[in-house]
Amino acid sequence: MRQTLCDGYLVIFALAQAVILLMLTPLFTGISRQIRARMHSRRGPGIWQDYRDIHKLFKRQEVAPTSSGLMFRLMPWVLISSMLVLAMALPLFITVSPFAGGGDLITLIYLLALFRFFFALSGLDTGSPFAGVGASRELTLGILVEPMLILSLLVLALIADSTHIEMISNTLAMGWNSPLTTVLALLACGFACFIEMGKIPFDVAEAEQELQEGPLTEYSGAGLALAKWGLELKQVVMAALFVALFLPFGRAQELSLACLLTSLVVTLLKVFADFCTGFNRRKHAGTRAFFTHSPCDLAWLQPCCACMGLLVNRSVRSTDGIWKSCSDDVNAAFYRRTGRFVSPQRRAAEWGVLFAALTTLCMLSLISAFYQADKVAVTLTLVNVGDVALFGLVIDRVSTLILFVVVFLGLLVTIYSTGYLTDKNREHPHNGTNRYYAFLLVFIGAMSELHGDARYLVYGGILFAAWGKSAQLPMQAWLPDAMEAPTPISAYLHAASMVKVGVYIFARAIIDGGNIPHVIGGVGMVMALVTILYGFLMYLPQQDMKRLLAWSTITQLGWMFFGLSLSIFGSRLALEGSIAYIVNHAFAKSLFFLVAGAQSYSCGTRLLPRLRGVLHTLPLPGVGFCVAALAITGVPPFNGFFSKFPLFAAGFALSVEYWILLPAMILLMIESVASFAWFIRWFGRVVPGKPSEAVADAAPLPGSMRLVLIVLIVMSLISSVIAATWLQ
Repeated sequence: MRQTLCDGYLVIFALAQAVILLMLTPLFTGISRQIRARMHSRRGPGIWQDYRDIHKLFKRQEVAPTSSGLMFRLMPWVLISSMLVLAMALPLFITVSPFAGGGDLITLIYLLALFRFFFALSGLDTGSPFAGVGASRELTLGILVEPMLILSLLVLALIADSTHIEMISNTLAMGWNSPLTTVLALLACGFACFIEMGKIPFDVAEAEQELQEGPLTEYSGAGLALAKWGLELKQVVMAALFVALFLPFGRAQELSLACLLTSLVVTLLKVFADFCTGFNRRKHAGTRAFFTHSPCDLAWLQPCCACMGLLVNRSVRSTDGIWKSCSDDVNAAFYRRTGRFVSPQRRAAEWGVLFAALTTLCMLSLISAFYQADKVAVTLTLVNVGDVALFGLVIDRVSTLILFVVVFLGLLVTIYSTGYLTDKNREHPHNGTNRYYAFLLVFIGAMSELHGDARYLVYGGILFAAWGKSAQLPMQAWLPDAMEAPTPISAYLHAASMVKVGVYIFARAIIDGGNIPHVIGGVGMVMALVTILYGFLMYLPQQDMKRLLAWSTITQLGWMFFGLSLSIFGSRLALEGSIAYIVNHAFAKSLFFLVAGAQSYSCGTRLLPRLRGVLHTLPLPGVGFCVAALAITGVPPFNGFFSKFPLFAAGFALSVEYWILLPAMILLMIESVASFAWFIRWFGRVVPGKPSEAVADAAPLPGSMRLVLIVLIVMSLISSVIAATWLQ
C-alpha cells in the first residue's frame, strides 16, 4: 500500500514537472527572441508575445483541408502529448523518473521517433506539395540525427550500466570514470539535441520555413496552436535532457535553488540555439561561401563498436539555396592569407579523410585494449526481456577482426576517393562530392556497428536473411546491377563491407548458437555450391570489368557460406578458414575493384575488350590486376590460398564420414581451377601487349590512388597472417 502511494505521488510530481515545462515554454521562447533581438540592435517582440499568439489561435476557427485524413487531425495532439510524457520521464525537478521500471531511455527514443513520424506523416497526409517537401526534409534529418543521439545515449548507458536516465545522471554527477568517452558522448549528444531543437544554421528564412513550418502550412486555429506549442516544448525538453544528463544540479527533490539553476540553463541553451540561427543568417557583402555541403554532411565520427559509438561533426550549410556554409569569414580570412579559395570538393574530401582517420584510431585503440585484456570476449546486453537478450554488443576475436577490415578499408577507400572524384575522372563526374563523403562516412559507421535453444525456424531464417544480404541464389540479381555506383563505393560496399554482413551474421549465429541442426548445414552447402557454379557460368559473357567482379564476389561469398556450413558438422578448421576468407577476400577484391576504378579513371572505360597494354601505360594498376587475380583465385603465396586451402582440407576430411561431400569438393576444385583460368585469360588480354587506343591516351593516376593500391597489394600478401594470428 505504501509503495503504491509512493508511486502515485511520483506520477503526480512528474506530471507537475511536465505541466510546468509546458507552461514555461512560451516564456522561454519569448526570452530567447528578446535577447536575440537586443543582440541585433532591434526592439523585437515582448517576452509574453507567444502567450498572446497561442491564445488568439485557440479562439480562431479550425479549418482542415478536404484532402486531409485522420493523421492530419491526430498530429497536434500526438505532438503535445508525446512531449508531455517525455517531460515527465526526465529527472529534472524530481529525483526518479516514473518510467524507470521500464527503462526510460528506451521510452525517450520511441517518443522522439513517434513525434517525428506523426509530424512528417501529417505533412504528407494533406496532399500539399510544400508540406510534402517539409515532411521529406524532416525524415531526412531524422535519419541523420537520431542514430547520433541514440548511440551517444547508449554510450552513457554503458558507462552507467543502466538505461535509466536518473541512474545515468547520478553516475555522471559522481565523476567521469571515462573522461574521453564521456566528453565525446557529451559533444555528440549536445549536437544532436541542438539539431533536434530545430536550430540548424540556415541562410535564408524560406529554408527554415520549408523545414520546420512546411508540414504546418495547412493547420489553423487550435490545431496550429497545439502543433507550434508542441514544437517549442520539444526544444525545451531537448535542452532539459542535456541538462539532466550532464549538469550535476539537474536533479532536485523540491523546487529550490537547483530548480532555478536548471531553468536558467535551459533558457540559456535555448537562447544560444536561437542566437546561432539568427547569427548565421547575416550576410557578408563581397564574400562567397566556398564550402558546399548537403544535409547529409551533418557528418559523423562514426561509431567504432562498443563504447566508442559516437558521431561528431559540425553543422554546415551549402550554396544550393537551402543549406549555406557557415564559414564565410573563415573562407575570406583564408583567401586574404593565401590568395586562394578552397574548393568545396576539396573541403569535403578533407573532412571525409579526417573523420575516417579518427574512426580508424578509435578502432585501433579498441583492438589494442582487447589485445591487452588477453583477447577475452566481452558481451554487453543493453536490452533484454527476461532471460532473452534483444540488443547488445559483442567484442571478441571475430568481431574485432571484421571491425579492422571494415574500418581500415573504409579509410583506404576514402583516401582513394580524394584522387578518384576529381574533374579529371573520365568515367564518373565529381558532382555531389560532399554528399558522397557524407554517405560514405555514415556507411562506415553503420558497418562498424554490425559487425540458446533455437531450432530449424530460427537458424533457417538467419540463413535465408544472410543469403539475401550476401547476394546468394536466388537473391543475387541486385549485386551486378549495383555496379553503376562510383567504383570506390563498389569496392567498399560490395567487396569490403555490406555483402560481408550476411556471412558475418551466419558466422555469429554458428559461434553463439551451440548445437545447430545438421539440416541447416546441408541446405547451406547445397545452396552455396549452386551459387558458386552458377556465378562462375555468369563470368563467361561479362565484358564490363565491374560486372565480372560482381559475379566473382557472388561466387566468393558462396565459398564462405560453404565453409560455414561445413563447420556446422563439427569442423573448427572450416569455421576459422571461412572467417579468414572474409578478411582476405575483402582486401583482394577491394584491390581488384580499385584497379578497375583506376583504369576507368585514366582510360574512360571499364570494358575489358577495349583495354590492352595496361602494364605499359599504367604499371601500378597492371601489377594490381595480376595480384588481385591471383589472390581471389587462391594462388600461393597470396592471401586467397590460405582461405581456400582450409576449406578444401576440412571438406575432404569430413567426406570420410559424409560421402556426399566428396563429389561436392571435386566440383569446387574444378570451379577454382576454371576461375583461375578465366581471370588469367583476361589478364593476358588486358595487362601485357601493345596499348590499345583507350589505354595509350591514359591520364596519370593521382598520388592518393597510387598509395591505396600499394597498401592493398601488400595486404593481399599479409592479411592471411594477420587473420590467422588473431584467431589463434
